[in-house]
Amino acid sequence: MATQEFYCLLLSVSEIDLPKRWE
Repeated sequence: MATQEFYCLLLSVSEIDLPKRWE
């Protein structure tokens, strides 16, 4: 299982996606 890789990808997407959704 590549949990670290998945988490890193999730964080990368969240950093760009989250601010746009919450604004």
